[in-house]
Amino acid sequence: MPESYKKTTITVSRAIAVQDTVLPAGHHVLRLLNPSTSRDVVEILNGDETRLITTLLAIPAYRFDPAGEVNLSFYEERGEELPASHTWFYPGDNFGFEFRQPRGSSTAEASATSN
Repeated sequence: MPESYKKTTITVSRAIAVQDTVLPAGHHVLRLLNPSTSRDVVEILNGDETRLITTLLAIPAYRFDPAGEVNLSFYEERGEELPASHTWFYPGDNFGFEFRQPRGSSTAEASATSN
C-alpha cells in the first residue's frame, strides 16, 4: 500500500473509543480511505485487515513539530469512561487527523507503527 494511505498499525492494551466506535484491546489498522480524493476519511480495520470496523470523517489537525514516529493522543480521562482517541499523526507529517470526542473520553496506553 502506498505511503499516501498513512497506514498505521496500533496496539491497544484495553478497549478504547474512536468517536462512537469501541475498539477492543489488540491490533488495529488506521488508514485513509482514498487519499487521492479525500484526505479526511479514515478507515479502521482489524489487525489483519480482513474486516472493516468503521469509517470515520476526521477533522484536520496540525502540529508544529512533526515527530519521526506515529503519534496517537487521547482525550483527558474522565471517570470510568473508555479512553478516547483524540488525534492521529503519521511520522514526519505536520497535518494529521482529529477525532470527535465521543460520549466518554480518557487516556490509554497505546503503541503504534506505520507500515
